[in-house]
Amino acid sequence: MTTTLVRSEQDQEQFSIIEQVVITGDLAKLSSQQRVAYYNRVCESVGLNPFTSPFSYINLNGKLKLYVNKDATEQLRRLHGISITSLAGRVVDDLYIVTVTAQSRDGRIDQATGAVSIGGKKGEDKANAIMKAETKGKRRVTLSMAGLGWLDESEVDSIPGAQRVYVDTGTGEIIESSPKPAHRQIQQQSDPLAEVNFGMGESTAEEQPVQTNGHAPKAGQITDAQRGTLHALGAVLYNGDWDAKRHELVKAATKKRASSSNDLTQAEAQTLTVGLERKTRQAYEKLANELTSGAVIDPGLLVEIDVLHGVELANAYREMRRMSEAQGESVAA
Repeated sequence: MTTTLVRSEQDQEQFSIIEQVVITGDLAKLSSQQRVAYYNRVCESVGLNPFTSPFSYINLNGKLKLYVNKDATEQLRRLHGISITSLAGRVVDDLYIVTVTAQSRDGRIDQATGAVSIGGKKGEDKANAIMKAETKGKRRVTLSMAGLGWLDESEVDSIPGAQRVYVDTGTGEIIESSPKPAHRQIQQQSDPLAEVNFGMGESTAEEQPVQTNGHAPKAGQITDAQRGTLHALGAVLYNGDWDAKRHELVKAATKKRASSSNDLTQAEAQTLTVGLERKTRQAYEKLANELTSGAVIDPGLLVEIDVLHGVELANAYREMRRMSEAQGESVAA
C-alpha cells in the first residue's frame, strides 16, 4: 500500500513537470531538481543513457530548450537499427547540399538533407564544410526515423540569436549562457583566452604575481566532471609538460587570481576547456592531414572531429597520435 502511494506521488510529480514544460515550452521555468527529473524522463522515454549527456541546452527565442548531441544520434541509430544507405551531394549556387537516405531494420526508408555554404571556401575549409553537410544530413535523417523533431547539435550554430546554455545535468543548475557570435572575427575579439599562449613555449606576457587575497566570482566552483575534462585534454596535448602548462593557463583564465585548477569557477573552467578543445582539434587536423596525404591511413578512419568535445575529443587525438607513432616505428624498423 505504502509503495503504491509513493509511486503514485512520484508519477504525479513527473506528470506535473511535463505539464509545465508543455504549457510554457521553457525549461528555465522549472526548478533545478525538476530539470534533472525532466532530462532523465526524456532520456528514458527514447531509450537513451542519461550518463552520456545525449542532450544539451539552448536558449532560443528567450526559452530554454533541449537539443540533440552527437552521442544521442549514434545511440538512436543502434537502438532503431538505422543504416545510412546512400549519400548524394550536389552544388546549388553557393550551397553544398547532401541528400542522405537511411533504412531501419523493419524496412522503413527515409531521406533528409544537410546544407552548408561553400562560397569562397577552398582546400581544407571547403572539405570541412562538405563533411559538415554530410553530418547534418545523417543526423537529421536519424532523428526523423526515430520520430524526434528536435534540433541537432550541427544546426545550433546556424540559428541567429541562439545561445548555448551550460547546465549541470547532475544538479540541474544553470551555470552559464554562451552567446553565439554573429561572425568569426567577433568571436576572436571577445575570446577571453585569445592572447593565451597554448603552445609549448613560454608565455610572452609579463609574469605578474598571483593575487591570493581576491575573491572568486560567485558562479560555483569547478565540478569534478569539468576537472576531469581539463586534465584529459591537457594531458594528451602537453604530455609531461601539462603540470607546468596548467598553472600558466589557469593564471590567464582567472586574470592572475589563481594558479591551481581547483580554484577555477565553473565559468572559467568552461572557457579554458573551449580553448583546449580548439587547440586539440587543430593538432588532430594537422596530424590527420600528414597521415592521409602520405597514404599512411585510410581517410575513412578519420572521425568527425568538429562535433567531438571533452574526453571524446582527447581520446580521438590520442588514437591519432598512436597511429602516427606506430607508423614512425614501422619506418624506423
